[in-house]
Amino acid sequence: MVLRYTALGDSLTTGRGSGLFSPGFVQRFGDMMEADLKTRTAINIFARSGLNTEEILGLLSYPYVQKCIRDADMITITGCGNDLIDSVLTYQTSKDETIFSRVSAHCHENFEKMIAKIAEIKGKKPSPYAIRVFNLYNPFPEIDIAGKWITSFNSHL
Repeated sequence: MVLRYTALGDSLTTGRGSGLFSPGFVQRFGDMMEADLKTRTAINIFARSGLNTEEILGLLSYPYVQKCIRDADMITITGCGNDLIDSVLTYQTSKDETIFSRVSAHCHENFEKMIAKIAEIKGKKPSPYAIRVFNLYNPFPEIDIAGKWITSFNSHL
């Protein structure tokens, strides 16, 4: 038996940020599943550094991505970090704190659409599968409002 694992997302899913000779979280997660479940894991990664949640949602429109989703036993999604970066840049010039609530709502809406699209792709009688959505870390510890926003966003996830 082979466990099929499909990962969608941004730089975190690509492995960016891990050490030069260290695998990213996708490979580590795949290795953990192999060890725990005593089965081989086949991994498909659909990600690119810089993608926002709308672009990650857009990946689900590609036929090959849909095929991999349909066959997947495990699906992981990372995202919203780039949406956050864009909102922080806007906030730094405008000082409009409502930008964070608007971006948060937009990210949550896109995550809900991703999960609904995955359910649609899986069909009416899917075999068992799991979706894991990863929360955000705070790349802006010096901006208090960003920390509050990320805590709120992660709670909602």
